[in-house]
Amino acid sequence: MKWRHYILALYSFLPCFGFSQPDSFIVVGIHPAAVLQSSTIGKQLLSLFPWNDKLYAGYGDYGANTGPIDIYAFSPDSLAFIYEGQANTEAVYNYRALNGQLFAPAIDRKSYGIPGDYAKMDSSGTWANYNFGSNSTHVFDAVKLNDSVLFMTGSQDEKAAVWRSINNGKTWGKILTDTAISQIANDFARFYFGGLYNGKLYVQARDYYGSLHPASKVYDGLGWTEGPSLFPPGSGSLGWRPEVFAGRLLYRSWQPGQSSRLRSFDGLNNAWVDSLYVYDFFIDSTYFYALVDSGYGARNLRRTSDLINWENLLKVPNSSLSMAILKDRLYLGTVDSKILAYTKPVSLLHTSSVQMVFPEKIKINIYPNPARDAFSIDCTALQTRKIKIGFLNTTGSILFNQIFDRDKTPVIIITTSNYPAGVYYIKVEFDGMVRTEKIILH
Repeated sequence: MKWRHYILALYSFLPCFGFSQPDSFIVVGIHPAAVLQSSTIGKQLLSLFPWNDKLYAGYGDYGANTGPIDIYAFSPDSLAFIYEGQANTEAVYNYRALNGQLFAPAIDRKSYGIPGDYAKMDSSGTWANYNFGSNSTHVFDAVKLNDSVLFMTGSQDEKAAVWRSINNGKTWGKILTDTAISQIANDFARFYFGGLYNGKLYVQARDYYGSLHPASKVYDGLGWTEGPSLFPPGSGSLGWRPEVFAGRLLYRSWQPGQSSRLRSFDGLNNAWVDSLYVYDFFIDSTYFYALVDSGYGARNLRRTSDLINWENLLKVPNSSLSMAILKDRLYLGTVDSKILAYTKPVSLLHTSSVQMVFPEKIKINIYPNPARDAFSIDCTALQTRKIKIGFLNTTGSILFNQIFDRDKTPVIIITTSNYPAGVYYIKVEFDGMVRTEKIILH
């Protein structure tokens, strides 16, 4: 047994001897293939997926033409990485478990001389690469509509595409395409996700050089219809790894290594969930856990059982990008190929010891966003008088900090003409509550 295993075991027994457990993380492994990647993005563990008591990490950089991708399973029991196979792709960011098989969609095929639309581990534990029957360009997600019908989403040539299998992945056929609408030369469309909600499959195309298409495409098992947008109008969002929780479809926009807004969809409307920017999330039978971008480089873990009341659980290392919970342990994937383990079992994160966060009580409206020379903060809905406004850059340096009287200045105007384009943060404080918003200057 390795020394890290002894440490985790010791932490588990400390309460038996009357000691409290440290509130900290330890490094339990370094991904042997990700750490050898040539680019910064390639080294990042952008997803952690628990399957058969092991963790599978997504990594690679298709923008830098890395790959093929070696698939390793990390065993929390032995604290070892076990080589299982190789995916013929420049990156694997997404794993999906469907009907006893583990799928790894091929974001960008490495070699067209061998199969490479996706890699799959069958029920015997054997990995292999497969084609849909014709070479695709990019595959981003996989989803199951019922016990026998599987779908994958991505693009082929210049068109967004959805493939379907009615025999549990033995054969596939293309059942939907969508063409770029940007009118930009050489543009092409992609489906970056497939979301299953109330027995229907939702996809929404985005043009590579343009923006999101204005409506979703919805499959009810018989045919496709046009549905409501899963993002605000004009959004540049991609959509990533949709999951259902508390009666809503939850997903986020996505760029490798960046946080993005957590959104929800109820079949008719989409909404930004409690102003949260997240790097990743994980769902168990009771809670929705979010790895939250708290601003100024800080990150923390929050959870909710109803998408209304949130608990601040703990601060996590600023290198964290992905998360998973396995055997009552919290694991984090980092920017530098590491897997971190929290030293306490997740079940010991007591609700009585954490702060409840109610973002809906801090009702402000910041506009325009993006902005250039100035933006406004509308505080008229706040039930308070004294409001502290901070304007900070991404390193946490305070560029502007002032207390306002809401009765005298219900709409606060912040002049930004002297600041360069980029990402900034607005921090609103009153009555012991804090709300942080990201704003972009262009």
